[in-house]
Amino acid sequence: MRVDVYFTPSGLSAGDLSGRAVIVIDVLRATTTIVTAIANGAKAVVPAATSEEAVRLTANLERDGIVLAGERRLLKVEGFNLGNSPREVTAEAVAGKTVFLATTNGTPALVAVQGADPVLVAGAINFTAVADRARAVFRDRGDLAIVCAGREKQFALEDAYTAGRLAKAVK
Repeated sequence: MRVDVYFTPSGLSAGDLSGRAVIVIDVLRATTTIVTAIANGAKAVVPAATSEEAVRLTANLERDGIVLAGERRLLKVEGFNLGNSPREVTAEAVAGKTVFLATTNGTPALVAVQGADPVLVAGAINFTAVADRARAVFRDRGDLAIVCAGREKQFALEDAYTAGRLAKAVK
């Protein structure tokens, strides 16, 4: 029975956590924005490591069915529909659409855990639900990885605090 906590995704590559249950935490923005978008009716949220990748992923898609959202260093990406704020992912903006999200910290962490199963996103907004789901997964598998997005590839206290609370909640 083991819980691993990564305080940043630095050093992780897509596939490193393949098959493991993973929780990604970016408390102050990305995970809260993702949870809010889904709660407001988005069909899905697709993480992109960069804004260029988000544009590339959507290049051949019908524009009516997608929303480009993201930020770089807290500023909305030029040409994107939305920034990275829970206040912007309203039902009017995202309902029935797929949101392609590119952020400075959160989405690179999500990209780094590609291949994990399941991948949960955690923030204060959904802490209890994620803790309940993680507890069930941990009970079944005995293994869980928690990946903090950090801030600009550095340790972020708010993510680490949430990781500690989750680690305690699952055991």
